[in-house]
Formats: sequence, structure tokens, C-alpha cells
Amino acid sequence: GARTFAGMLPEMLAAGLDPTTPARAVSAASTPRQCDVSSAVAELPRLLQTLPQGEPCLIFIGLCAASEGLSAAAAPSMEAPASAARG
Repeated sequence: GARTFAGMLPEMLAAGLDPTTPARAVSAASTPRQCDVSSAVAELPRLLQTLPQGEPCLIFIGLCAASEGLSAAAAPSMEAPASAARG
């Protein structure tokens, strides 16, 4: 997660990951405390330090991180599923 990513990144880059690959981190996903940051993967460790510490953090790397749909999919929903509304 957020605490270990900076240590893993050099190995990923050495294995051929392009440093300009899109990346996104979502902290406290689907909660009112949700925060997210996006950047090139090489810049992500610096941005991870700006997220609240101690929260679970999802990290996406690649085309899925560049997708605008990711923010909407990860955003909390306040609506109950239709099946729950029926009782």
C-alpha cells in the first residue's frame, strides 16, 4: 500500500515499467474520508505522503488509472441498492 510503494517502485522501473505510466491512489475508498491523487507512477511516492496516514489505500497503475471512470467507480454512493429498497 501507501507505506511500501516507494520501496517497490525502483524494482518495477528496473523491470521495465515506464516512469510516465499513469497511476492513481485512493485512500479510504468508498468512505466519507476518501481522498485520491493521480500522477505519473514515478511521482506517486511523493503524492502518497499527502494522503491521510493509517487509512487503507488502493493503488492503480496503467490505463485504468488514467480513466476518468475510476473516480466515479471509487466514489462512495449514498443510495441503497434497488433490491434493498424493496425490502
